[in-house]
Amino acid sequence: MQIYSLNENTYEVLINTLREADYIDACTPAIPVYAVIADAKLPEITAKQALVVTGARNAEGYFTVSSHVQIVEDHRDDIVYSTKDGQMTTIQALGSLPDDVTTLPRPDKYHIFVAGNWVMTAETKAQQEADAEQVKQAEITNLLNNAAKKIGEYQDLIDFADTAEEQSTGEAGLNSWRQYRAALLKYQKGLITDMPTLPTV
Repeated sequence: MQIYSLNENTYEVLINTLREADYIDACTPAIPVYAVIADAKLPEITAKQALVVTGARNAEGYFTVSSHVQIVEDHRDDIVYSTKDGQMTTIQALGSLPDDVTTLPRPDKYHIFVAGNWVMTAETKAQQEADAEQVKQAEITNLLNNAAKKIGEYQDLIDFADTAEEQSTGEAGLNSWRQYRAALLKYQKGLITDMPTLPTV
């Protein structure tokens, strides 16, 4: 009599463990608790499948291939994503994928899972645009504050210049930063489309 060993936790058939069973005596096989009797050929499986023992033991207290072995899906170690929030997780157990996960990663927080795919709705699209505008305005505010600081520094240099060179340097810097600030204000109001380049002075 031949037997296969089983995984003690999942009852998965360990297909590479086929061997002759030991015998207590000439007529009595010693079948381990976690084993299945190979009374038939194992079903053929493909990728993402496994063989497991299911159901109650037979009258003799054994599992058999013909009565207890079934094919189940095997997604262990597959990375999946929650269809609710896109949270990534790794499948640990045998069986079909849960209904609330997908193998498709969520592109960003503005996508929701609908009919098997991540999509953006009019509402989430509007939220994305509003958030982007908020980030844009915060960046512009920081740049305007920096420009005001630079303008003040160059104005002080002009007001308290001791040499013609200092005067010239101050005027050049003041002019560059005032032009930059004016361009920033136009960009903030949508009058120009490109973010102005920082002065080099």
